[in-house]
Amino acid sequence: MHFDFTEEQNLFRDASRKFLEAECPPTFVRKMMDHEKAFDPAFWRKLAELGWTGMLVPEAYGGVEGTLTDMIVVAEEVGRSVMPGPFYATAVTGATLLVLAGNEEQKNHYLPRVAEGGHLLTLAVLEEEAALQCGLVSTFAEGGQGQFTVSGEKRFVPDAQVADTIIVAARTSRRAAPDRGVSLFLLDAQSKGLHIEQMPSVDMSRRICRVIMDNVAVEEDSLLGEIDQAWPHIERVMELTHVPVCCELVGLAEKALEMVVDYLKVRVQFDRPIGVFQALQHRCADLMVGIELGKSLAYYACYASEKNLPDAPVALAMAQAYCSEMAQHTMSDCVQLFGGIGFTWEHDLHLYKRRAISLALNMGTTEEHREKVAKAYMG
Repeated sequence: MHFDFTEEQNLFRDASRKFLEAECPPTFVRKMMDHEKAFDPAFWRKLAELGWTGMLVPEAYGGVEGTLTDMIVVAEEVGRSVMPGPFYATAVTGATLLVLAGNEEQKNHYLPRVAEGGHLLTLAVLEEEAALQCGLVSTFAEGGQGQFTVSGEKRFVPDAQVADTIIVAARTSRRAAPDRGVSLFLLDAQSKGLHIEQMPSVDMSRRICRVIMDNVAVEEDSLLGEIDQAWPHIERVMELTHVPVCCELVGLAEKALEMVVDYLKVRVQFDRPIGVFQALQHRCADLMVGIELGKSLAYYACYASEKNLPDAPVALAMAQAYCSEMAQHTMSDCVQLFGGIGFTWEHDLHLYKRRAISLALNMGTTEEHREKVAKAYMG
């Protein structure tokens, strides 16, 4: 197959890169790392003005109605700039869940505010085991008389510290099949009985949280989608979220290699720039080949997911496994190529390495992805 971006998408890429170079330099990323919530409302408003927050929101609800391919264009540039904030949690995961599972009333209430940048979302699924499996959801929602009471604890919830609404996966039936019995609820982050704690993270420019719910009461109209039938929506939205994450990893690696190449051209040793040494050239060439392969896998995963092809889950698993390892390997090699300065806090490379580690962990282990591929091809 031939995969290419349209002229409009390439122009969009150029405009996105210029915007992030101006508005999201490393100094801004460092500022967000030290910020109490790693969030700048003024910067978020600028993203909304560009249409990023409403990219996957239909035009009927005030959005841009872009495609997943449009989103990966942004994702690569997000990686190149190490952009902080709840972009994926709100504009990809949250918005897509509302589009997939929400009723008209919920869509009309939430999506226009998400698109205009006035409402932040996040999805809370993972628990103590940190595995995306329906059978591991133990948070329980007990219903009756038009109301549910939700109790349980979620972990590794992205950007919950700034979310206005937390979409919580809770078990509503203990007798259902293993892939059923889970429902989604729209919980106000200020609800009585709901407590949010920030968790330590290798990348403090994007926070992860623990969300504790102690008999949180929600009305029946807060149920997102059909009761007991939420898991297929969760799997689909995580697939659509992890595709741009793979592309962000590609962007991270690409920018890190560019930084190294620029450094090798000016670092002088034995009266010559060290970039002329063939051993270093070969290492850079190997890294570039790895990045290009990652692009191919990520782009096909995007194509397959966007078209909802049968091999989309396997294509994504291959992209996840490869891009996770490729990005971390690239960062480690770039640190070595920079030499002593690459290990310092003052150099920006550690921002990229931290993000690469964090994204890889958020997507699951490479062993899990490889197991999925093996099962698909070997039965």
